[in-house]
Amino acid sequence: MGLWGSQQAGGGGDMLKATYDANNDGKADKVGPPAIANVTYVPNGTTTIGLSSGAEIFKATAATGPTTWAVTGMPAAGFGTGFVLDLTNGGSQTQTMPAGTKYSKGLAPTLTVSGKDRLIFDHDGTNWTVTALTDIK
Repeated sequence: MGLWGSQQAGGGGDMLKATYDANNDGKADKVGPPAIANVTYVPNGTTTIGLSSGAEIFKATAATGPTTWAVTGMPAAGFGTGFVLDLTNGGSQTQTMPAGTKYSKGLAPTLTVSGKDRLIFDHDGTNWTVTALTDIK
């Protein structure tokens, strides 16, 4: 499933809507606000984000212990995808991102020890690129 873009809805109270591929077939087939899912943070293990859940925004709170992030439910080869991770207290523990993750200027962001960061993941079919908005108030 991939979040592909946004558009303004017409009519009386405009609202932001997202177009995305809800069933990983490479076609935009759902318009509307993306679903949100909570992710169980697994300290000293692997925390999994399941794209086949239908969610586009995932929320997690770091617990005691580092974690390695994994993503399941990737679309067919040749199709990109993306999602948003709202991570609370991510800087309090070591966060190991999926293999092939790239960052702006080649540097992983410094996550907030006590507070919220928004990590925007984009997959081009080969690598993840992460853009971080840190210490969101």
